[in-house]
Amino acid sequence: MKEQLVVASLQMEQQQKGIDANITKVKQLVEGEVFDLLVLPEMWTTGFLVKVADLSREFLTEAFEQGLETMKALATAHDAALYGTLLELRPSGKPSNTGLFVTPTGEVTYYRKKHLFHLGGESEHFEAGEERVQVSYQGWQIRLSTCYDLRFPTWLRQDPELGLYDLLLCSANWPRPRHLAWERLLRARAIENQSYLVASNRAGTPHPKLVYPGYSFILDSEGESLSESKEPVETLLTATLSSPDLMARRSAFPVLEDLDPFQLLPR
Repeated sequence: MKEQLVVASLQMEQQQKGIDANITKVKQLVEGEVFDLLVLPEMWTTGFLVKVADLSREFLTEAFEQGLETMKALATAHDAALYGTLLELRPSGKPSNTGLFVTPTGEVTYYRKKHLFHLGGESEHFEAGEERVQVSYQGWQIRLSTCYDLRFPTWLRQDPELGLYDLLLCSANWPRPRHLAWERLLRARAIENQSYLVASNRAGTPHPKLVYPGYSFILDSEGESLSESKEPVETLLTATLSSPDLMARRSAFPVLEDLDPFQLLPR
């Protein structure tokens, strides 16, 4: 396991449906930066979209394929892994809100968002995922999540059947006025799972009634901020995670040894 892992969280404004503009912006914001792992916002090529039935198949395909191609290119250029979500058309004809974990060698792991945001209509227009996904990178065990998943602690709970994870990633478009809940939930997930956490949230105001506040975080296993941005500005947060520190904290306070066994049942 790599002792020091440099992680980054990209906080950016996203142009609705602006695939080329969003890709260009990501490239510009990370140019020359050094990190081992980068987290991008949710639906980073398009901004958060719900009424996808109004979008052409060609648009959805372009948003996914260009996004994946860009992630692979950035992973190679920076010798780093990337995580972020894209719209992915599924055989059902509906898209999934799909997280992609891309390594420098081009390996791609898919996590399809489980908890669709019913209030915003996501559950009507999207196909939900069913599988928890955990990846190994540089010896670190990493759990993948997307936005609304954060409100469902059992879904993200440490599970010895999967193996304990060291780092939780969350890609989001989480708006005001629920940003304080977002922050508290992030800190709670880090604390209860004794895990580092990297969260990327959107910034900006796509229209007057919808404000994305930023509030991206890199947290330690006690929920303390290693890096954060509580302003709706474009920025790249970075921090160095330490596996010896994490193991020492778990050893000093071995709460994970007292986990309750549980089983997730199909809905």
